[in-house]
Amino acid sequence: MPDLVPFRVVAALAAAVSLVLGSCGKVEPRKFATDLTRLAPCEYDKPISFGSGGEGERLMLTGWSPPEPYFTWSDGIAASLAIRLPPTDDVVQLHFKMAGMNVAKRLPFQRVDLFVNSQKLARWQVADENVFTVTVPDRFVSGPDALLVVDFYMPKSASPDQLGIGSDRRRLGVRLAELNISSRPRPAATGDAGQ
Repeated sequence: MPDLVPFRVVAALAAAVSLVLGSCGKVEPRKFATDLTRLAPCEYDKPISFGSGGEGERLMLTGWSPPEPYFTWSDGIAASLAIRLPPTDDVVQLHFKMAGMNVAKRLPFQRVDLFVNSQKLARWQVADENVFTVTVPDRFVSGPDALLVVDFYMPKSASPDQLGIGSDRRRLGVRLAELNISSRPRPAATGDAGQ
């Protein structure tokens, strides 16, 4: 039987992330679509698709529309993923292949603040599809329960209806196509070794 994440760890993370998002204007209660205690670990260096039928759907917690053929849209100003990883002492990076809801001069890009386990790690300007990378702090992946709660905060998310480019009323922020989690050995320390 696989190791399970201790419930108190999950509860503490959920409470902390709720506080962060609450201060950012998120008003809906935190509801998890996934039972985090049974979330299977992801593999390193194996791309995870967020298109329909892809593995990404099992990682979605809140703030996502149903998957479309090649990607999944966020719906609202915040969206969350949960990622379990095998513990490692290597450098771990998350690589998100995504695009933002944007319209020329009216909304040229989406501002995306990325949090991992309640720690803000990046602020991106997301327009056309690209790969956005963040390095995960060592303490989040070195313990026996490497659980990452990844939150995207997009205060400028907007609906196509609102922008006059369609009838869709969802408040779209980013469309996530793929996630790749890389694990690389740390560079060897240089110095006076051997002297």
